[in-house]
Amino acid sequence: MFSGTSILAIGIWFSPLGEWGTEIRKLTADEAFIQNWMQFHTDPASLEKAERALAKIRKEKKALEKKRNRFRLWFYPVIIGVGTGVMTLVSYLHGH
Repeated sequence: MFSGTSILAIGIWFSPLGEWGTEIRKLTADEAFIQNWMQFHTDPASLEKAERALAKIRKEKKALEKKRNRFRLWFYPVIIGVGTGVMTLVSYLHGH
């Protein structure tokens, strides 16, 4: 029998949310690595390159977070509606 949790898990599995979350975590780790690297390399050319890399990572991370948040605005209400419909249908079919 389906439950609300299994329907949510199936929905998340078929959606790009997991992939986006993984990519955001990777970018966060890259950002932390570059920030730590900057503490030990103080020559101006290296710091300039690191700043450009950080700016690029932050821009990409922000774009992914924005895309993920927009997707979540409609994803969770749709999953709740589908889950409610499936559970109601299963309940109705088991009742008759």
